[in-house]
Amino acid sequence: MTFIAPHTATTIDGLTIERFTPPTELTIEQTARFLRMSERHVNDLLDAGRVASRQENGERLVQWESLSEFEQERERGHKRLDEMIRWEQELGLHEMEKYND
Repeated sequence: MTFIAPHTATTIDGLTIERFTPPTELTIEQTARFLRMSERHVNDLLDAGRVASRQENGERLVQWESLSEFEQERERGHKRLDEMIRWEQELGLHEMEKYND
């Protein structure tokens, strides 16, 4: 995935270190690729206020900071779900459901 964004390079003792500066805004298409979801779903998230955006010349631009916070929360949710599944397996709750049917 390619985002055109400024970056800086610093040379220390002959070693060049490049630092990527994320863009401040992304298009709907870029956001959809970043989140690995459809553009329609991205628009639904924006409509619901889950990610900040603004309109410019008829195009919706997504705020990088808000998008980054959303992605971090989504990752935390995935980790919590994985932990709940692990607990269920350790406690044998999934096997108990088989006997309760």
